[in-house]
Amino acid sequence: MKYKKRRDMKAKSDFCGVMRFRMASAEKAFSASWRLALLGVAFVLALAACAKKQESDSIAAQQADKHIEPIAFFSLAVGRSVTTDGTVAPLTVFMPSNKIIASVRTKGTGAGTVVAARLIEMSNGAVVDSQRQVRDLAGSGSVNIEFSQRLPWTVGRYLVEASINGELEARQEIEVVAAVKGEDP
Repeated sequence: MKYKKRRDMKAKSDFCGVMRFRMASAEKAFSASWRLALLGVAFVLALAACAKKQESDSIAAQQADKHIEPIAFFSLAVGRSVTTDGTVAPLTVFMPSNKIIASVRTKGTGAGTVVAARLIEMSNGAVVDSQRQVRDLAGSGSVNIEFSQRLPWTVGRYLVEASINGELEARQEIEVVAAVKGEDP
């Protein structure tokens, strides 16, 4: 009987040892599968966080683009001298010796914006002068285009036309007179 007990105990012990081995193996497999699962979840979360960051960056960029207004015409002023803020004090009557400055005010943003102005003699429709400037504009500002010539302006009526990127935006009539009341020649 003693032998049987030992054999039973040995069998139990073997059985327990086998069970322990199998349990340890199962724990290792379980532990490894959990580690792999957790690693997979962490990877998915990291990808989601990156995608969310990129999405929020693109939304922020789109919102910033929405706040940027495309370049647009604001006003045209014709005068003979530029003020301290870069605009022109508007006049409609000029002397033959005066220079004529077209101040085209814009608002918005545009790279490589072409601002042009033409001075047309109304008596015969001849373009007396035509100039253009290419500028990178942001916000609101003025582009001043100066018309001057070696000989005095011919007395008469003129038309100043302003365009932005080839689109006619404004026209203003001016007059060149022999003498302006209250002004030195």
